[in-house]
Amino acid sequence: MGGLIFAMSSCETEIIPDDPENEITTLSAKERNFSLAIRFTDFGEADTLSATRSMEADSLSSRHSMEPETDVIRVKDDLYIYATLAVDPAVKTPAVTTRAFQDGARIHIVAYEVAPGPNYTQVFDEIYDVQPSSALRRESSTDLINLHAGKYKLVAYSYNNTTVAPPAYTDTIKAIDPVNDLIWGESDTITVYDGGITYIPIKMYHKLSQVKLVATTGDDGIPSISDFSGVTLPGYTVNLTTLNGTLAKNTAITQPFTFTIPTNGADTVKSNTRTVYTGTPGDIPTIIRINSLTVDGKTLSNYRPHLPSR
Repeated sequence: MGGLIFAMSSCETEIIPDDPENEITTLSAKERNFSLAIRFTDFGEADTLSATRSMEADSLSSRHSMEPETDVIRVKDDLYIYATLAVDPAVKTPAVTTRAFQDGARIHIVAYEVAPGPNYTQVFDEIYDVQPSSALRRESSTDLINLHAGKYKLVAYSYNNTTVAPPAYTDTIKAIDPVNDLIWGESDTITVYDGGITYIPIKMYHKLSQVKLVATTGDDGIPSISDFSGVTLPGYTVNLTTLNGTLAKNTAITQPFTFTIPTNGADTVKSNTRTVYTGTPGDIPTIIRINSLTVDGKTLSNYRPHLPSR
């Protein structure tokens, strides 16, 4: 059986613009004595965050290009799989394919009053809808919110999804399905004064990674792959600490990928793109589970190649 290259890419290889044209990248809302300005972070701005993949490479490139690492897995005497993780192009930033807010998505915003210590007292939590005009519309009421003079920190989170509502506010949001594309952000500590309008900017980040799988025989157009099905990676649902955005593993789950293969076979096949969470290094082995794989008319069933631990 010829050599099969199995590439695991954390995002597309083309450059992803920081400010996509004709897409909603900034949002605003005005309350009685403060205004909100929310935007996605640009590449390279998330230096204080760590990537959330157990397959994370040791070093990440700050260039808008892919820097792959390849592991060779021996399947049998005449078959090798080359498993390649293409690392994210932004330093310590989880991999994504969009920097835009979905029109009609809902964003949950929580305000904390900051007391000496510091101690954080939650003073409101509200859900805002993303409008086509880049405005945020608060769902609960048209009455404007007024904050008394003091210091505040605001946190925003969402699934960036038009059909799935963001979770209700709790100190720790548990068992989040990673496929829902979790985004989160916070403001600096802001002082609100009596009178006037206080401007409160919030930068949001993608907290999870998007992965696409690619398999190729390297046979230059010879259609030798005729079946590649039941492909999964192990992972976890996610716990999110609302105040600081910390992620932690919850329940082990199976993260499936599907491939479309022409009826006459193909030399290269690609999976859907899926948002995943694989925990932190050492949580569980990175295992690619394949129910059925047929190359050059020969079939392997229930195959589980292990990626070497990093």
